[in-house]
Amino acid sequence: MSYTLEMNVNEQREFLHKMRLRYWKTKRKKDKGQLLDEIEAVTGLDRKALIRLIWGDLTYKGCRWERGRICRPKIEDAVRVIARSLDYSCN
Repeated sequence: MSYTLEMNVNEQREFLHKMRLRYWKTKRKKDKGQLLDEIEAVTGLDRKALIRLIWGDLTYKGCRWERGRICRPKIEDAVRVIARSLDYSCN
């Protein structure tokens, strides 16, 4: 991975998964700090966020909630009538 390109979430998780093993095996606090500096430079994430990710779960959970349908039946009917009157040119 290049230092100039931004990583997407999946690439960050893969990189962190590899680096967390190195972090866990490192004994000295100074070496852990240097490793965090390196990870911070590559991923662009904040140091505290990196520590949470290294010690936490790296699986991507997605959104906690999804937006429900915002169109009510009357609105859907109106849109259907307008679409028919325009000969379905909105598709």
